[in-house]
Amino acid sequence: MSNYPGYEEKELNAADELWEILSPTRELAAKPCRFIYRGHGDATWDLIPSILRFDDQNPATILFGNSNHADNQVAAEKMLLDMFARNCDAAGIKIPNDSLSFREEELNLQSGDKYYINPSLWPNEKLYELMALAQHHGIPTRLLDWTAIPYVAVYFAASQAMDFQKVKWEDGTRLAVWALNTERLSRYNESVKLITPNGAITPHIPAQTGCFTIHTQEGYRRTPLQLTRLDEVFTTLPDTPLIKLTIPINESLRLLALCGKSGFTGARMYPSAYGARLAVMDSINAQARINHNECF
Repeated sequence: MSNYPGYEEKELNAADELWEILSPTRELAAKPCRFIYRGHGDATWDLIPSILRFDDQNPATILFGNSNHADNQVAAEKMLLDMFARNCDAAGIKIPNDSLSFREEELNLQSGDKYYINPSLWPNEKLYELMALAQHHGIPTRLLDWTAIPYVAVYFAASQAMDFQKVKWEDGTRLAVWALNTERLSRYNESVKLITPNGAITPHIPAQTGCFTIHTQEGYRRTPLQLTRLDEVFTTLPDTPLIKLTIPINESLRLLALCGKSGFTGARMYPSAYGARLAVMDSINAQARINHNECF
């Protein structure tokens, strides 16, 4: 039974306050620990990868019509990675750890019995870097993106908050930046795995100083998928390693402006034409928010 809070929450009032508390000269950096950070445009979003959410967009639902069986979930994820690898071949893009044995043992759908019988074995660590490459190019995986630089997370939170399709601005809505003390993760018996992939996989990773946590699962063939949010893992012990910093959603306009002045833009996060497009859309979305008088 969980007895402790999964995270410590700090409700701040302004973008400048959030910016200052994340400064390397301030409170978090002063602690003897190493934090990684993640931004959410809406503070109500859970710390769980999109591929593991029970909705009609879950690939297991689309492929098998049932997303809550553990073996179906594994099969769907395995199928996506196999499809991604084969399409990388068609595009002439090399995938990480590639070999004939890797393709046969880790990607081939017919070689997955051990994972379908016991989904808690999924995925093999040999797949982590392929998952990271897929994740950074829009394929949903069970990885959660984090960064070693807090203002990268701030940028993503502010950018998401600008997007009309992602976040509805209402009185009481807040955005969030999560901070996770990685030096305390060993207390949880590998329930949370931290992955720092080779930056050569994709330029997105070094641009974002990116790393990942990976969601493990329990269950057996034809049994319900058992999942926990990342913060729920930390409810078993006191002194959680997870901090949630929030500010009112309308402060995201100021936050995005601070990011722009400091060089944290879509073009920097994604050094490609896609990043340039993202930077343009951030500007358009921000002006649209102003035009809609969404400053409360």
